Amino acid sequence: MTEIRGTGGMMTQAEEGMKLFEAQQGTAAEVDKDAASKYKQEVEVRIASLENEANLLTGKDKKKERAAKGKEVAELKGEQQYVDACKIVKGLEPKFGYFVTKAAEAPKAVETAAVVEEVKPDKAKKDSKKET
Repeated sequence: MTEIRGTGGMMTQAEEGMKLFEAQQGTAAEVDKDAASKYKQEVEVRIASLENEANLLTGKDKKKERAAKGKEVAELKGEQQYVDACKIVKGLEPKFGYFVTKAAEAPKAVETAAVVEEVKPDKAKKDSKKET
């Protein structure tokens, strides 16, 4: 790469920034995909049976029973373990930590040589404003 005058400082800052990005990458969590898919299938079978039961309950007088079955289905679909199982089957990270065999490693902290300077207001300017 050709060197342009006056850009040496920018290049060192860019290199330090890239080191930070490398340090932020940790390892992914190991998950039990077989157990997750098995659990997901079990819950989906329960959901399907509840929906079939709700479909058999027809008429105005069985509305409360249908609503109760619908609430049970909603609870099953919103269950944290079921949500994690769905995410794992799709290849995503589990949200709640179910089916995790080995936790993800946190990114390592990297010390940088950058010096942060704080900007301090001039006291002379403040004093001159007070006097007028």
